[in-house]
Amino acid sequence: MRGGYDEIAPRPEPGWYEDPEESDLERWWDGYRWSDTEFRPPRRESAARAVVSDYVQSYKDQLPNSPTNAIARSTLIASFIALAGVVALLVLAIDLRAAMLPTVGAVLLAGSVAAVLFLSVWNVFVSVIAIVNGQRHAGRRAGQARVSLAVSCVAVAFGVWALVEALPHAYEVVAVAS
Repeated sequence: MRGGYDEIAPRPEPGWYEDPEESDLERWWDGYRWSDTEFRPPRRESAARAVVSDYVQSYKDQLPNSPTNAIARSTLIASFIALAGVVALLVLAIDLRAAMLPTVGAVLLAGSVAAVLFLSVWNVFVSVIAIVNGQRHAGRRAGQARVSLAVSCVAVAFGVWALVEALPHAYEVVAVAS
């Protein structure tokens, strides 16, 4: 209905409205009739596209050269998790002789200590990257990166201690089983 508007129904206010013939266009309604002027509005971002865009941006924030230096915060969290894990495993390793864990338990304990120790060493390297990145971007989260480095170094020390405690017992158990 390009020509006019039904005189019985109330008229909409003048403005841009969705074109009655092409939904991806807008057309000017002057209060009486449609003009020949068309306008294609910019596409609105869908909710799914917005979620994907946010996810991609959060991934980019984790890159070592990101100006947000979000990697410093992630490494700090991972460092505290590794420290808690290695301290728990150290307590188990020290009490290992008293507890006399079965064969599988001793070997699993040594493997767990090795895995957490690897995570701690990895955190040391990533913390150094975060410190360098923080210095490149006006010290952004450099303090978090330094704390992460310190916590990671403590976790490495405790991890080595736990491995020294756990390996002899695991070796004895495996040697006896062979």
